[in-house]
Amino acid sequence: MGVRNLLKYWLPALIWLGVIFLGSSDLMSAEHTSRFLIPLLRWLKPEITADAIAKVQFFVRKLAHLTEYAILATLLWRAVYRGTNLKTKMSIVFVTASVVSILVAASDEFHQSRASAADQPSIANPLIGPDWARTSDPALIKRML
Repeated sequence: MGVRNLLKYWLPALIWLGVIFLGSSDLMSAEHTSRFLIPLLRWLKPEITADAIAKVQFFVRKLAHLTEYAILATLLWRAVYRGTNLKTKMSIVFVTASVVSILVAASDEFHQSRASAADQPSIANPLIGPDWARTSDPALIKRML
């Protein structure tokens, strides 16, 4: 595997991992993304309730998480399948890329929970992630309005 293959196939996956890490910081927290989403929702539907905003924000954030990890899995699959000399079944490459993406997602959720543990309630559910704790509170949404 030459430097050219490394750059062509593995660098995009590594850059995307950096984007994911940056996104799990306070920069992309619910409080910061609500600056864009709440005004948009208020413009689309002025009478929207704080509870509805919380639900939409939760859905949008989870959809974003799903998308970012699908992109990671695709980049990892591409890097392993095309960027190495391994001659293996495509299904094994797919499972490997998926498992690595799931492990990165779990570590990202852990990072988010540690980075914002001081300002969120204690909710331990790795399936929905720690940002649910911030986006599900209608009182918090009302304070942001």
